[in-house]
Amino acid sequence: MANEFARRLQDAGVNPAARALPNGAATVNGASIDLGGVDSWLADVEFEVVAPALTNTQCASAETVVYGIEDSDDDSDFADLITLDELDQTGAGSGVATATRRFRLPSTTNRYIRLSIVKTGAGNASASTATLTANF
Repeated sequence: MANEFARRLQDAGVNPAARALPNGAATVNGASIDLGGVDSWLADVEFEVVAPALTNTQCASAETVVYGIEDSDDDSDFADLITLDELDQTGAGSGVATATRRFRLPSTTNRYIRLSIVKTGAGNASASTATLTANF
């Protein structure tokens, strides 16, 4: 395929699922997205996570921000589904650049998914927002 990740149609009811980053060392989770019955249609949906650019104050040297996708069958007990290593951010004196990752969910995905953000260090990144978008 010349351009496998080219879907652009979005569902206004769920897009984008935005989440402010943590203030200090903490984990925050985005709102869950209900996929309904997970059927063959899931193979036709691309998801995109955009990690925001952060200043040195928000993510100082050696501080990290790690992004992932979690899933749940009951919208209550979530577990790690996908680690988005390409989005991991590590402070390096001048802040970190924005990053984007597109992906498809595995066929074993449960009904609900959400974005998980884990930050280390004392920097306050709560003024910045990461987004999870579904593209059809």
